[in-house]
Amino acid sequence: MPTRDNGPTAIVQWTPYNPLCPHLDCAHTCNPDPQASSQTHPLISQPHDSTCSPAMESLTKKTIAENSRGMTYTYYTSDPSTVNPSQPTLLLVHGFPDEAYMWDAVVAQLAPKGYRLIVPDMLGYAGTSKPTDPSAYRFKHIAADLVDILDAEAVGKVVSIGHDWGSAVAQRLYLWHPERVLALVMLNVAYMLPDPENPFDLAKVNKMMEQIFGYPIMAYQEFLASERGPKILREHADRVYLGSHLKGDNSMRDIFCVPGAIEKFLLSTDDDSSSDLSAVKPYAQNAEVRDRFVQRLQRDGFDGPVNYYRVFHADTQRLDEIQELTPDRFVVNVPAFYIACTKDAVCRPEMIGTPLDKGMLPDFDSLVLDCGHWCPLEMPTEVAEGIDGFVSKKLAGAATA
Repeated sequence: MPTRDNGPTAIVQWTPYNPLCPHLDCAHTCNPDPQASSQTHPLISQPHDSTCSPAMESLTKKTIAENSRGMTYTYYTSDPSTVNPSQPTLLLVHGFPDEAYMWDAVVAQLAPKGYRLIVPDMLGYAGTSKPTDPSAYRFKHIAADLVDILDAEAVGKVVSIGHDWGSAVAQRLYLWHPERVLALVMLNVAYMLPDPENPFDLAKVNKMMEQIFGYPIMAYQEFLASERGPKILREHADRVYLGSHLKGDNSMRDIFCVPGAIEKFLLSTDDDSSSDLSAVKPYAQNAEVRDRFVQRLQRDGFDGPVNYYRVFHADTQRLDEIQELTPDRFVVNVPAFYIACTKDAVCRPEMIGTPLDKGMLPDFDSLVLDCGHWCPLEMPTEVAEGIDGFVSKKLAGAATA
């Protein structure tokens, strides 16, 4: 269950946050009895039951065949008949190596509250274009892609919500198009404040992180951005799933945060646990979800997705921002909400400390969850109720057109 406090470490100045939902301590589960309470929801995080259908299937799938820069984008949006016009639109942005369906269990709980939802397959994934040129993944271009979707849906402003790289994209939608963002919600990845002085250097960052945390939190990125990375990832997509959701509080650190460990894990033939769902955490033990993940990435590959890392390592993102945006634009002048996870070895909760200390998040709330990196899958109830509580608290009566 979630915990809230005013400072788990000296590095972070947490702002207390109290969700408004009175049901935070209840646990929605898939119900095997179709005659039972309609208040239960089909959550990926619960043991799979054949009577449960994905909540994403209740949304309408749409495709922009060619946007303003020639990219195809697939996205999912709410049926207008289910939307309360007084509620803001929520834009849900996934990260690596997921797709729109990653949000299914969260959608299951936000949709009944009357929100209009827009959930895209991001660039490089599923039904959206998969360019192999890293420069196509510059944040300013992807932010413009999202604006194209909002324009196609005649939506003026949204609550920009993202997980993993999706958090970085959600942040950049605000930086590049602040007039389109009502509020910002960041899952796992804290606000990535542009650095006007220091070029990004992965080796230097990992050395610094090792001094701070005792281990290099971005060690895995060297492999993901390498020339050999996409081929190995695609050929071992089943082990990508296994390594991402493996049981054990230290599994993510051991696989992702030790130099060379992720490649060694993917290529390992010491065990045959890739097909053993009992080896992963309970929320990931749905065979249909696992198979969808593996089949998608075996089909689509990783040549697109790894470019989020490559373009960042090339320092292109930082240069775009410091050269084209004035420093005052780096202050997030809308309500901001950070959902941190205590067992995320890569996206450490303490990383929010620097932007807070520098006054970059003047209207800030936070929620700390006792789980790993994939909180939308592991604790979807808490994520959804946290978002709903934050939005209700901060945006009551806010203009959304």
